[in-house]
Amino acid sequence: MTTFTTEDRINAEIEPIPFFGVVVINSEKIRVYRFKSWDAEDDNHFQLSEFYASRQFIEQLHHVSIIEHDFIVVDSLLLDHLGRYFIETP
Repeated sequence: MTTFTTEDRINAEIEPIPFFGVVVINSEKIRVYRFKSWDAEDDNHFQLSEFYASRQFIEQLHHVSIIEHDFIVVDSLLLDHLGRYFIETP
């Protein structure tokens, strides 16, 4: 299970959420960030992530940096087991 820092948790009232026939009360809102990765041999060449991720997930990667201003707030139940949040693009 992914744990989140206090910095990324959002203070908000949590309402019960129907989830596969079960009401989940202990969910929380969390910030997830985009990040960029770069080539270790060429700092001028980088690629933006295709998904958002928790700070903990991003900090485990090599040659990446968090884009602090590019974040969204999601329910923690929407993250996969690694702490990633995929968005559908048109």
